[in-house]
Amino acid sequence: MTPENTCPTCRQRINPNSDVCPFCGQEFCPDCYYPLPAMAAACPQCGAEFEMYCPQCEATLSADDLVCPNCGLAFTEVLAATTIEISQLGGVAIPVPADAPPLHCPTCGEPVAQQDGFCRECGQLFCPRCLQAIEEEAEVCPHCQLMLYFACPLCQFELAAGTEICPNCDALFPNYCVYCRAPVEAQSGHCAACGSPVAVQQRTVARVAHVIPTGSGSVRIIICPTCETRYNPAERDCPTCGYRLCPACQIGLESEEVVCPRCGLSPEAARQNLAEAYLCPNCGRPVPAGDDHCPNCQQNFCPDCLAPIAEDATQCDRCGAQFEFACPACEAILPPDATHCPACGLAL
Repeated sequence: MTPENTCPTCRQRINPNSDVCPFCGQEFCPDCYYPLPAMAAACPQCGAEFEMYCPQCEATLSADDLVCPNCGLAFTEVLAATTIEISQLGGVAIPVPADAPPLHCPTCGEPVAQQDGFCRECGQLFCPRCLQAIEEEAEVCPHCQLMLYFACPLCQFELAAGTEICPNCDALFPNYCVYCRAPVEAQSGHCAACGSPVAVQQRTVARVAHVIPTGSGSVRIIICPTCETRYNPAERDCPTCGYRLCPACQIGLESEEVVCPRCGLSPEAARQNLAEAYLCPNCGRPVPAGDDHCPNCQQNFCPDCLAPIAEDATQCDRCGAQFEFACPACEAILPPDATHCPACGLAL
C-alpha cells in the first residue's frame, strides 16, 4: 500500500504524491507537494511558478493581465492561479436536483449535505445512507446496518462509508448506474433497478490548471490527463485526443457510459447546468445568480468572487474583499464578535 499523508486542510488521509486533496480540493505544489494558499501564483516553499492561459485562445498570460494580449478577451478581475479549491469549481460537489427535498441534521435540524457525513452547525455525525445520528466510535450504523468503514477492493486502503473516490488508488465508487441512470445503493455490487453490475474501477481525474474570472462567472481550464492539452471542459471534450470526462465532476468517462457514475448527469446536461447556474460546492444544489449564500445549506459566498466563506469571515481568502456586519433591525455596522447591536440593543 502507498504511504499516506494527512491533508493539512481537512485532515483526511491522502496519497503523499497527490497534487490535490480529493476531499476538500486543497492543492499542492507539483514540484515539492507543499500546500498552496489561495491565489498563489508561485509556491512559497520552492518558488515554482504556475502559468495561466486564455480560455478563448490558450495564449500564455501573466498574473496582471486584464485583457488577453493575443485575442483581446477581457477579464473583470485579476486572474486566479491554480490553487482555487476544486470543490468550488464543481469537481467535488455532487449536483442535486433542484426539486429534491432538503436534508436536515437529526440532532439540531440545521440543513446538511449528505456527502459531508456530519453537521457543520453542531458537529453531529450521521449515517450517509439513512441520515440517522451515529456515535463517533461506531463501526456499523445501528439503524440500517451500513458498514461505516470498509477496505477499498482495489488497494485495501481503509475508507469511510460515503467515500466516492479512494485517495490512495483513485478508485471510484459509483453513485449511479451508467446503464439505466438509477441511484446505486452504497457498497452494492449490482443496480437494484436493472440488475447491471456496479463496477469499482480506477478513474483518471483531470486537474484544473487555472481559473479565469469573467463577467458572467469564471472559466475553468483543465489539463487533459491523457495528452496534457489545456481546454475548457464546459465547451467540449479534449480537442486533441477526444478524452471524455464529466464537466461537473472532472472524472474520466468510458466510451459506452452515457452518464457520469458519480453525479448521474450526461456530459450535455452537466454542461447545461454549468452554463445556467452556479453549483454550491458544499451541497451541490444550484445557487441563483446574485445570491451570496446557498438557499439549501446556507453556505456563504464572497459577493465579489463567489468563493465559499465562513459565516463570521471579515475577509475573503481568495480575492481579499473586506466584509462588514450590519444589524438586521437598524442596519448599524457591527463588530464581528458582537452579541448585541450597540445602536438598537438587538440580541444577535
